[in-house]
Amino acid sequence: MACIDGEQAFPVYRFRAMWAEDGEQDPKYLWMCKDLPGGRVWNGMESYRMFREPLQSSKLADEAREWWTKIRAATNPMGRLSIAARHPEDCVVTAVFVHDETWCGEWFGHWTFDVGQTDQEALKSFGRFVNRMRRLGDGYCLMGAEDRFRWSGTKAGHPAERTDPPCRCACCKEQGVLRISH
Repeated sequence: MACIDGEQAFPVYRFRAMWAEDGEQDPKYLWMCKDLPGGRVWNGMESYRMFREPLQSSKLADEAREWWTKIRAATNPMGRLSIAARHPEDCVVTAVFVHDETWCGEWFGHWTFDVGQTDQEALKSFGRFVNRMRRLGDGYCLMGAEDRFRWSGTKAGHPAERTDPPCRCACCKEQGVLRISH
């Protein structure tokens, strides 16, 4: 078991997908259409995933395929075309171990596994994590976590209904995690 500052740390992996899709080719960004026919551009995305234990390579490959399958099938709540509507092809999905860490980033939030810590312990842990990432200075994007006043939980998982952090809504409890939005 890995530890950081006396806390249990978990393996974090970067999942990345790169593909060609329908899109307008812009001469200012030739790298986005290199080796592609007209009307096609390169695109990609990545996500960080944390697991309770290290994954064997076959399990990691399965997790990466499942991640991409869910993303490809998802609709975009912001009204933009879903990935599926842009006809992705030649997709390469990779997953690599990044490091052991106590918290894992997501869009304007972070989460960790609920291992029985109190709210106060979770907040101190997150504060140490934020300070550690700031000291690293290697481009890790905290998405506003540096500002303590932004930290919150939610009622029933709805971001408009903020609560004191960490989030312990039914969704988080079901997943066995604690979240701090920011």
